[in-house]
Amino acid sequence: MIVFLLMAILLFAQSVMAQPSISSTSGGWSHGASVTISGSGFGTKATAPPLLYDDFESGTNGSNIKPNNPVVGTAWDDFVGGGTQVPRYSNTISRGVSVLSSLHDFETDGTYNSSLEYFNSTATTVYFTFWWRHEKTSVNWRRQNKPWIQYGSNGTYPEMYTGFGSPSDTDGGIRNSIQDDPAPGNATLYGSTNISDIDGTWVRLEVYLVQSDVDVANGTFCYWTYRSYLGTPSFVEEACSTTQKMRTQDRTWNQWHFGSYFTNDDPAGAKGRVYVDDIYFDNTRARVEICNASTWAARTHCEIQRPTAWSDTEVTIVTNQGDLGALAGDYLYVCDSDNSCNSNGFALSASEEGGSRSVITSPRSGVSRSVITAPRSGATRSPIQ
Repeated sequence: MIVFLLMAILLFAQSVMAQPSISSTSGGWSHGASVTISGSGFGTKATAPPLLYDDFESGTNGSNIKPNNPVVGTAWDDFVGGGTQVPRYSNTISRGVSVLSSLHDFETDGTYNSSLEYFNSTATTVYFTFWWRHEKTSVNWRRQNKPWIQYGSNGTYPEMYTGFGSPSDTDGGIRNSIQDDPAPGNATLYGSTNISDIDGTWVRLEVYLVQSDVDVANGTFCYWTYRSYLGTPSFVEEACSTTQKMRTQDRTWNQWHFGSYFTNDDPAGAKGRVYVDDIYFDNTRARVEICNASTWAARTHCEIQRPTAWSDTEVTIVTNQGDLGALAGDYLYVCDSDNSCNSNGFALSASEEGGSRSVITSPRSGVSRSVITAPRSGATRSPIQ
């Protein structure tokens, strides 16, 4: 019994030690500030910034997003089908401190594809997340809606996306699709979120993908939804599989569309608008989040941060308040490339603005306490075809 107890303690200790640990921060906790996070176990990140990030705040309301530059990454391209409605900057629906977002108009004319387009053909591991808002503006639901699509290196394949069916057909749930020629034969990964539940509110979509070997079922497709404004469940793991055949030919991922696809032919006259905000795209899950809960397991609303420097013991970020209301009272998390995150959040305090905070341990009790080190200042479901 003692041996088993000691083994359990050792395993627990190893799991805790494997997590990133935050010991202190320096810098002001206000939106857009530069903050340095010190600690251990942050792991490596070959390039500190993400491959792509945009909050759309540098744009002009009503103007086309293409060919402007995102905050990080190459200039935006776009893709439009069936009409003329390209993605545009819009202040119609704000989200917290974010005044502008990307508007995808599926009601003005026959546009069925209005996508922000990003090209990346080299990444074999992909993590991306963005806030997405669907606004139904007609009586009828459309047959399908795809928040994102990926087209492969031959112009189409390998193709994949997540999408929703029509609630009118009792088929409004979220699901994935992985396609190639010949078809890979994966089972559809259904989630629990229904588009009728999230219509008219912001949700954060999160996706993790690992490319498979050619014609081998060893790829990863995982996706989650933060339903932060809808109550329980506020965070949903829709589906996650590490046995997906992502391709059957030696082709690569290439075109990434966000917005994105709205079928308006069945039924005719289905209309709507889509808004996108805070797109973050990278080739690793190493990242920094600020969340509304004191433990990672209890989080219901997180805003991803933009790193500018990264080492195993120190990470610098540009803070993103998003729609948290205020950063004070929220909690800081660092996740490594294995998606191991500190299980207990590092509390942010209003009195830290303009200063720094560290965690010290009393040599007598082993109890950690926070220390301010600077002066205070203020139905039947089917895959979408």
